[in-house]
This record gives sequence, C-alpha cells and structure tokens, in this order.
Amino acid sequence: MDSLTTIPPGLIPLDLRGYHLGLLVRGPKWAPGEAPPDLVKRHLEFNKEMIGAKKFVVAGPVLGDGRVLGIAIVRAKSAAEAQQFLAQDPDVLDGRALVEVHPTLLPSLDAVVVKF
Repeated sequence: MDSLTTIPPGLIPLDLRGYHLGLLVRGPKWAPGEAPPDLVKRHLEFNKEMIGAKKFVVAGPVLGDGRVLGIAIVRAKSAAEAQQFLAQDPDVLDGRALVEVHPTLLPSLDAVVVKF
C-alpha cells in the first residue's frame, strides 16, 4: 500500500478496504458441459451459506469457456484464511475446481446486500 502514498489526492477512493478475490478455476476433474445437478445444488447452498455468514460479499459464475469458472469477494484476515473458506466449496472438494486467492483493495463493499 506504500505505493498509494505517491498518487495525487482524488484519484483513489477514500474508503479502501482489503478483500480477497477468490477464483475457482478448472480442476483435474473438470469436464465440459453441465455439472451434476446435486453438485450444482450443494455449490449454490455453500455460496448462500458463506454470504449469510458474511465470509463472502458476493459470489457468482464467470461465463464463457475460459479457465476461470467462478469468483467470490472474500472477507478474510489473510489469504490463507480465504483459501480455507474457498477450499470448502463442493466443486473444489469434488476436484472440478481449484482455488486461486488474490489479495485486493476495493472501495468498501459494506453496503452490498445479496438477496435470495
């Protein structure tokens, strides 16, 4: 964050917060096409649970045929903690996805509400 001190005022948000960008990427058991319906259901239930517990701010799929399958903005004290949260995803446990975690600074997302 030291490099931010050299940026002129007014160019970065005042309410920056640390988050972790979690990426679910193709894992060793990934295959083209739809995942099994029971796995999809468990994955969606997991995301809902993590959002309800305020561990994820948001989570959702990445569309297209790239290697990234989904994203989550994670509230965690460290990248290791974010990795632990994401590693519980049923798609990861099944081997269809692997986890990447990238620390990031974003404007406060405290006002974001996900409705189910």
